[in-house]
Amino acid sequence: MRKTYLLASGIFRSGTTWLARALNANQRISFESDPIAPLFNSFRYDVAKQAKKNKNINRFSPLDDYFGDKSELIKNILESKFSVSVKKKDLNLILKKIKKKNLPFENGKWTSTFKGFEKSENYRDAIIKVLDHIKKISKKKSEIIGFKEVWINEMAGPFLNTFKNSKVILIVRDPRAILASRNAMLKKYPPVFIGRQWRKSILIANYLKKKFKNRVLILKYEKATSNKKNALLQICKFLNTKFDKDMVNEKKYTDGLGNPWKQNSSFTLEGKKYLLNAVETKKISNNLKKVYLKKSSKKTKEKWKLELDKKDIMTIEFLCHNEMKKFGYILRYKNQNYERFNLKNFKKIEKQKLANWIRPYSFDKNNSQIKDIIEIEK
Repeated sequence: MRKTYLLASGIFRSGTTWLARALNANQRISFESDPIAPLFNSFRYDVAKQAKKNKNINRFSPLDDYFGDKSELIKNILESKFSVSVKKKDLNLILKKIKKKNLPFENGKWTSTFKGFEKSENYRDAIIKVLDHIKKISKKKSEIIGFKEVWINEMAGPFLNTFKNSKVILIVRDPRAILASRNAMLKKYPPVFIGRQWRKSILIANYLKKKFKNRVLILKYEKATSNKKNALLQICKFLNTKFDKDMVNEKKYTDGLGNPWKQNSSFTLEGKKYLLNAVETKKISNNLKKVYLKKSSKKTKEKWKLELDKKDIMTIEFLCHNEMKKFGYILRYKNQNYERFNLKNFKKIEKQKLANWIRPYSFDKNNSQIKDIIEIEK
């Protein structure tokens, strides 16, 4: 039986975890959630190093949006293969990063039982070891094996180039809803970061669909979640596999530890607690309850209208309006003259309110940087 390798990706808060759990509920599919992100960061570093474009890039720094002088690097990545060699010491470092990232979370079972990348000479070998282990711990006779990772859409290019029996699913969600879903939490993400990453993901999705045609499925979040069964039937057809009724029974979903899966919507009280991944203080819990009760009456797809202020929305629409219109997202400020967009329209978030990891990489730290971003976008 010929195996099909499957990669799913999208920006976080786009339903990727729901998709992973639904796919894994099918007895013909072995599928894991977010197992090896550091490996892709390392691969990007080695591709950049080969192309002599690794200035200001560390092996495990976050993946870029590749705007400006980094546009050539995204081309190098999309056209590459995972046959790039990798040193044993770097594989050991990758494994340490994976364990540190994963073990506190619900993919801990996959991580704790994974022995590493022994005898891997390149990234292809390493990824095959990952896929083999996903199948092994699933204890299924799977014909489709894969995983999802958020933020790594550019890695779909080398995935498809390397594995000829592979397919890719890319999920697209309204960027305003993504921003609202994330910023409903206590720590925020800058709208400019979400906007540019979202636009990058759209450009990549369009490129891959044009190049690989029926090996790529672009799934719109809003349509998929409004009729999950139809979406999953479409996915099974895309994968040339039979639909399994357990895919639409969320009570059958399990997390990476084998426990019943809890949906992690940031617009529910339980979802907020899940995402915080910490013991709540009484003050934080009370604040979460207030936010939840205030916004629980609005449909999830529309809650961004309550969560975001005018500057949030204008910044996202300034950055993404062309791609948003092509995907059928209605602009809130459709009559906005983007040539007149300036600093007073731009949403900037104070450093202490940002998520900890993004603070060193935030590129809207001062007005001169913001002015440059606005001029580039114009």
